[in-house]
This record gives sequence, C-alpha cells and structure tokens, in this order.
Amino acid sequence: MKQEIKKRVKITDFIESDGLLDIGDKKWKCLSPFSDEKTPSFFITELDDGTQIFYCHSTQKGGDIFSFLQEKENKSFQEIYFKYINELGLSTEKPKKYKDSNFKYIQFCSDLTNELHKQLGFYPDIKKYLITDRGLTEDILNELNIGFCPKGFLNNFIKTGQDYRNYAIDLSLIKENDWEYIGNRIIFPLYTKDGHCIGINSRSIDDSQPKYLNPNNNPIFKKNEFLYGLNFAKNQIKEKDKVIIVEGCLDQIKLYYNGFENVVSPLGKSLLSGQVKAIKQYTNNIIFCFDGDKAGKGAIFKNFKDVIKQDCNIFIAELPDNEDPDSFIMTYGKLEFQKILDNSLDILSYLNKIHGEELIEMLEELSNIINKIDDSIKKQIWIQNIKKYTGIDIRKDNIKKEYFLLEDDRGALSYKDNLFLKLYLNAENEECKTLLDDNLFFDTEFGKTLYLKLSNKTYSISFTDKENEAISNLILEKKYSEEEISKEINRIKEQNF
Repeated sequence: MKQEIKKRVKITDFIESDGLLDIGDKKWKCLSPFSDEKTPSFFITELDDGTQIFYCHSTQKGGDIFSFLQEKENKSFQEIYFKYINELGLSTEKPKKYKDSNFKYIQFCSDLTNELHKQLGFYPDIKKYLITDRGLTEDILNELNIGFCPKGFLNNFIKTGQDYRNYAIDLSLIKENDWEYIGNRIIFPLYTKDGHCIGINSRSIDDSQPKYLNPNNNPIFKKNEFLYGLNFAKNQIKEKDKVIIVEGCLDQIKLYYNGFENVVSPLGKSLLSGQVKAIKQYTNNIIFCFDGDKAGKGAIFKNFKDVIKQDCNIFIAELPDNEDPDSFIMTYGKLEFQKILDNSLDILSYLNKIHGEELIEMLEELSNIINKIDDSIKKQIWIQNIKKYTGIDIRKDNIKKEYFLLEDDRGALSYKDNLFLKLYLNAENEECKTLLDDNLFFDTEFGKTLYLKLSNKTYSISFTDKENEAISNLILEKKYSEEEISKEINRIKEQNF
C-alpha cells in the first residue's frame, strides 16, 4: 500500500501550478517550499512507475512523497501513511474506537515520538550505530519514527503541556522518583494495527539494565493484545497464511525490511492469549523464531499453552546457538534465513529431534497443557501423537524416569550413565539430595569420568554452575570416601529403581 500511495499522491499536487516550471521529460523545477529563495532550486522527477521524487539544492534534502510531506507538514511517516490509507480508501478495516479521553494519550504519544525522532538528528553517533552497526537505513528510521531520548529531554518536554506529567507516568515513561527512566535510550514508537501511537519501547545504548523497557498496561496500551509491526505486517500474514514470531523490535524490523513481511513481535519471549487472538484474525499458523540461546529455546515451550488452547498450528524455526534473527540476517543474509524458515518443524517433528533435558522440559510443559484440554478427543489425539513420536506417555507422573528407561534410536545410555542420570534428575530422598547438593559425587574418579563423558554433545544433559564449579575445583575437601558414595548409590538404586 505504500507503493500505491506513492503512485497516487504526487509532489506536484502540493506546489502552486503557476510556480511550477516544466523542464521536459517529466521533470519540473520551482522555488523551494522549505526555504526562502528567489532562484528555483527545487527539482521534481516523475519515474517510469508513476511515483515522484524530489531534490532541494538549497536545503540538500530529497526523497519521495513521504519524505516531502514529513518535511512540509512536520508529521511522522506513520501519520502520513495512515492518513492516505483512509483518504484513498485503501483500507477496508474500520479504525479502532477510543474514548475521547484516551485520544489525549494518543496525541501525547504522537507528539512526543515525533520530537524524539527529531532528536535523533542531533546525535550522529546514535544514528551511525543504528545504520552502520544495526543495518537500518535512513528511510527505515523515518518510516518507523525511531528516535532517541537524551537525558533531561523528557523533563523539559513535559513542562510544555498541561497534564503531560500524568500522561507520562500512566504510559510508563517516567516514575514518580525517576524522571530519567527512558533517558539516554533509543526509542521505538508502538502503533496499533490502525496506526495510532499508543506507547514507546526503549532500548539502552550501554550496559544499563533492563536492556529493553516496555509500557505497563495503561488506558491505551494492553500488553496482552499488542504486537509490534502488525500495522504493516497484517496483510502479508493473511496473504501468506502464516506469521513469524520474533522477540524484539530490531528482530522484527530487520526481517520485515529484508522481505519477510509477515513478522511481528510480542516485545519479549511471551506470546499471550490476547496476542494469539489478534493473530488468529489473519492466520492459524505460527512460526516461532526466538533467539538461539538456551533462554530463547526454553521460552518457546512456555508459549504453547495459549497457542494450543486456541487451536493454532505451531512451527519452530531453529537458529544456531547464540544467534538472533537480527544478527543472523546481518551475518548470513536473507537467503540463508529463508532456509531456516523452510526447515521449520512442526511441534511433533521437533519432539522427535530433541533429547535429554530439553525433551523432558518440553514434555512436562506439554503434559501440563494437554491434560487440561476440555475436549477429550483433542486431548487423546495429542497424547497419542506425542507417544508415537517419543515413546513417552505424557499422562505419567514421572516423565523424566520414563525417558531414561527408553532404549531407542536416540541411543541407549550405559548402565552406569543411566544410573547416574536417574540419581541426578530424580533425587527422591533427602540423603540423595544432600549428596547432590554438596557435589560430593563429582569428587570421585567415577564422577569425574562420567562428567567428561556426559559433557560430550552426544547427550543433551546440562549441569548447574555450582556443579561445574565443583568439577573444576576438585581440591575441595572430601566429606565421604568413594566407597561410601558407591554404597549410597547402590542403596538408592535398590530403593527407587
């Protein structure tokens, strides 16, 4: 629709006809509307596709109709975009209705984000970081109204309007005792699918925490319902009949402007019930593409509850370790990312691929969700399919124990490995737990050998920082002999296995 607006709204429409000088070949010149000049230095060119571009020699500014109107009318790209979407009848959706009182918040957000976008121009280092280091462009910064909030700016801005302080507090932009809450941070305006600015997501530019700040629920922003990028992505989601879910704003932006236009972000690792409901207006197919670290992979499992309850189809696109969509696109390019999407696995195929603690964690999460499904037929289908793929009945009380009794093509563990892992994962009495808590088992030769063996990536078994520290520090005083520990293991084996 952006291209359609560019074709139908002409720069020449905004110049007095008697001031336009036709210089041939679909080119015009006139006095600059941006400066006071006596000799025409403003040039307009109509391209073969019907769109027009301009260049102003007096101000050294140029661009398309959006750039022209942003400069001429002092409005954001979003305001211009949605104005002409409605005026040209390009949108069939009715704008979301807000109470009159809430429009004050929306206007405040709009005015503030416009000013913060202007501030970005005064901080070339921040702009350079976004363009050079993060791979954005000047057009992207303008279209999304991305800005920067210097320290002290918000305090001064709030003084310019009545009730601005209350609006800023309600929108989580300041706190009663902290007026620099979003100071020195990059700003991402948050727009509804209808183009209303209803909040700000901010990102620190140094090591300060939290890295990202989101609004709390307030009169116009509901975290449970909001999806970043839905205003641009909704048509592509519907057309492609699938949506890509990523964690952050930069992930969404990088994918969208690299051609993956059916992408949104829930502003974090949680896809909530209202957000799933919003997605279902356009598709039932959800592709999770979270960060490739342990937290990102673990977060996928936590999102199944509302997705499964609302009968959506789940797919998982796996990124390499320690990569996120933004970094992956920057390093490997969009063709390689397309391969990641093409290799997305449905939830059952993913279960068949993973092992060890990762599989156990996922099965336990699914067990909690599926055993609460009211529809008995759907519940049975899930249970039977999971057992078919994994060999495990998720209705059982102890999924961990059942997994380690399996001997299938995942590769059976040796007797000693099996015993050790059962001990490690299924401590069922206080003596055993004490033994593990104190890391005494690792102080034996048997424990050291097992650790080295299990550190091999053949098995997806992880150890805590405390246990790893104990392994690397074997000079710790031993409280039990290896013989005493062996006796304890045998006793636990007889009791529990």
